[in-house]
Amino acid sequence: IKDWTSNAEYGRFHLAQVPHGATVSSIYANAQSVHHKFPIDIIFIDYLKLMSSGTRRQSSREEYNDTIIQAKQMATSFADGRGVPVVSPWQVSREAHDKAVVAGYYTLSALAETSEATNSSDVIISFLEPREPQGRFTELKAQVLKNRDGEQASGLQVNVDYASSYFSSGDASRSLNMTSLFGS
Repeated sequence: IKDWTSNAEYGRFHLAQVPHGATVSSIYANAQSVHHKFPIDIIFIDYLKLMSSGTRRQSSREEYNDTIIQAKQMATSFADGRGVPVVSPWQVSREAHDKAVVAGYYTLSALAETSEATNSSDVIISFLEPREPQGRFTELKAQVLKNRDGEQASGLQVNVDYASSYFSSGDASRSLNMTSLFGS
């Protein structure tokens, strides 16, 4: 934390705890307010499925669709149309995970709970853990299931240290570069 507060190379970091029932619109308004103080280059939302769509629908699936569409609209219209990458984890069902463990990879159908998860997203990255948990350090299988403006990739090996949330590719001294996926 000391490094985050004293190393100017990290830029600025703003953490906002959203209240229960928050909507993407409320996050958008908060982010626009912060953006007037300093530029925002990326927004992480943990996680979209917990957001309120703001409109009651007949099913939770329809509400998830609304929330994802609103997040996509925020991503494209933020900062007077400049846009900003919006990143959010998404959980798959236990059944989809079990299928992926057997097959050795995920497919986009693992996100079938809502079609908008695959339709609206520009980039979808999956991480598959090995069958047997390996503790603090493990090797995950990463896949780029969707990349609207680039290539897909499967079978990428990613080393992870869960305690520090450090992800690295083959060479542990070289961290993964997300610029190629999320822009500069």
